[in-house]
Amino acid sequence: MQLLDREMPRERGQRRIAARWFCIPIGFFLIVLAVPSFLFFRQHAMIYHPRPYDSRYRVKLPANGVEINYTEPAGECSAFYIPSREVLPKRLWIAFCGNGSLALDWLANILVNYPVNGDAFLLVDYPGYGKNAGYATIDSTRASTDAALRVLEEWLHMPEKRLTVCTIGHSLGAAVALDFAARHRVERVVAIAPFTTLREEAARVVGRQLARLLRENYDNRENLARIASHNLKTRIAIFHGTADGDIPVEMSRELAHEFPFVEFFAIDGAVHVSVLDAGQSDLPLFIRRQCGIFGWNDPSCGFAAMKPGCHCSNGRRQFPQTDYFFHSGSDGWRGYSSSFDGDDRSEFRTFYNLRREFMIESARERAREMAAFGVVVVASAWPVIYMVITVVKLLSKGRP
Repeated sequence: MQLLDREMPRERGQRRIAARWFCIPIGFFLIVLAVPSFLFFRQHAMIYHPRPYDSRYRVKLPANGVEINYTEPAGECSAFYIPSREVLPKRLWIAFCGNGSLALDWLANILVNYPVNGDAFLLVDYPGYGKNAGYATIDSTRASTDAALRVLEEWLHMPEKRLTVCTIGHSLGAAVALDFAARHRVERVVAIAPFTTLREEAARVVGRQLARLLRENYDNRENLARIASHNLKTRIAIFHGTADGDIPVEMSRELAHEFPFVEFFAIDGAVHVSVLDAGQSDLPLFIRRQCGIFGWNDPSCGFAAMKPGCHCSNGRRQFPQTDYFFHSGSDGWRGYSSSFDGDDRSEFRTFYNLRREFMIESARERAREMAAFGVVVVASAWPVIYMVITVVKLLSKGRP
């Protein structure tokens, strides 16, 4: 009996030691898992920085500016159209801002001295930015941009194949501009401060191994290769500040080296944001002189000199309701055909039951996220499993 009483404290001590050994790998596992889990689930917030417009956003629009309202499956969206001097534009520039900017911010930099010419601009916000509902991803940005362009085509009574479309983008917007050009017939692209790939840019911040967790990757190399193979007449110019600390200018030089048809221009002393500032950077004038991308006239031309016409109704600038608009209470967009859809309606557009497609795509995205997270957990758990098995074997032998 006395011997049994002596062995009981010894067994309790062994259990305490075993419990401590068990807690060590568990704690190590949680620490190892915490960092990649945080980066995996918070990566969207690290890439996109959406913000809304304040109540005075309309003041930023010029007198001839038009707000385009349309609806995606995720909700209401808006874009902004700055018409040309004529009713039908010579060129339509689709502008994509950086990840922390809004579409109307273009009016405070590149478009400050927008002159009298035949160019028009479609300023696009990403889903979740400005007045747009939704969640910014590569697919949702594509869908939102295409929808805004379709509404504009309907208003202008011109199909995309008759429009001379160009794109311009800054930072993340440069990647979106190249992605758009890879999917559409585009005449010119201006990419300002682009990266090579989003994954390589992320690797600069968090390291190459953690950058592999990136779910979505804008790949400018791939898009440039697609443009080169499908749109041989597309002119592409890259502008990058030499003092850019966010996205190094070497990335733009690398793109220009790999794709000789790309024109590269270094802006001396400009950083990531000031490269756009007309007051601190010579970029607008540099663009005009070096490659005539916009075909601008006298640099002294200001906003007041621009008085292009636009469609009006009863003295008010309104965007007409079309079949592209989603009406509340319906279950999806209606398909329709128009005079430029082809005699055989081969280009008939159908938008039936988009909400169901949106939910299916969302479920697929969640499944991909959970699959990637499962791989991370399994890869991190094997040393813990090994330690647990070792501790169990020791306990079964009666030794700590």
